[in-house]
Amino acid sequence: MPLTRVWELSKLIFLSNYLAKHNKVCLDFIQIVTPTHNLWKSYAYYLKSLPFVILDVVARRHKSGLLVLMLSDVAPYLYATLFILVSKILRLKSIFGLPIWYDPPRSKVTFFNTILKKLLKFYDLIVCPSRKAYLNARKHVPSKVALLHYYFSVPYSTDCPNRAKCNYLKLVNELKKKGATIYVYIGRFLKVKGLNYLLQTFNEISQKYPRAYLVLVGDGPERELIINYSRKKGNMLWLGWLKHPCTDCIIKAGDVGVYTSIATEKYFEEFGIAPLEYAMYGKPLIISNTVGCSHDIVINKYNGFIVRQRNRFDLFKAIKHYLVNPNVLRLHGARSMQIWRKKFSARAISIQILEAVVKILSNK
Repeated sequence: MPLTRVWELSKLIFLSNYLAKHNKVCLDFIQIVTPTHNLWKSYAYYLKSLPFVILDVVARRHKSGLLVLMLSDVAPYLYATLFILVSKILRLKSIFGLPIWYDPPRSKVTFFNTILKKLLKFYDLIVCPSRKAYLNARKHVPSKVALLHYYFSVPYSTDCPNRAKCNYLKLVNELKKKGATIYVYIGRFLKVKGLNYLLQTFNEISQKYPRAYLVLVGDGPERELIINYSRKKGNMLWLGWLKHPCTDCIIKAGDVGVYTSIATEKYFEEFGIAPLEYAMYGKPLIISNTVGCSHDIVINKYNGFIVRQRNRFDLFKAIKHYLVNPNVLRLHGARSMQIWRKKFSARAISIQILEAVVKILSNK
């Protein structure tokens, strides 16, 4: 099973337990996690799992005070259709998570198509994880839409067990001792992550400001590009793919979180989890305007900067700001943490879910 899927599932379990403990409400989220990225294999796995899900739901319904919610994802549509059938047969309330906020201009590709619109009519509530997605959903499905930040981040309760021996962390801390300002990127190495223009812009920055360092954590198809840049340029450090909580240690050691995804005809960043993790640990953010969560986690010039995609001038200016004004790093970082606590902490999410439940029950 992919690590990211396990991590997302563990957060759902954490949230369910949090709700039960602090709000005296039992909410169970039923979400089948497939162990493969192959579309047709995942369909087969999903169909095999359905009988067990139905039996599990029937067993849970015998428990007093237990409210079971069917939580479905945006894609693929077969999943959503099966969820609707099961929820209607078992008379469960169903919620549909809809992160879509973007339809490419002048393109035949449309993410918000007729099939999706028809499917949404059968759900009790449609929740959007970002303000962008919420505004977009209201255009297509005016009723039954709510803003609910169901993407969230949870800090590790224990520190990294390898912290004392971690060579990566030692490298970052040594740079900090020399007075370096550390910019951190965590994520997959893909073209659509905007890494090419991030590296080019940072190369220009490092020539004028030698104390600026870019630390990259991740892996992917663009790995060779990252390795070549980091070897040629002295102010870039590639650490490879690290697991939690090792990545959390790198974020804590850094100064600014960077996330520069771009939107194309076939891809857009639905939300973006890494920016939440930067904010959770009190770091200022530099984020492109084509990231789904950009306007939810960043208030421009308040706790970071929202830059236009592929715009090297905007990115250069944002990176430079923290180099010439190091005194605002702590202030912007503290504000990031405040926004995270208000919108994306377990307590904040649980309140939003309870409000969504009240909305569902009042629409009988």
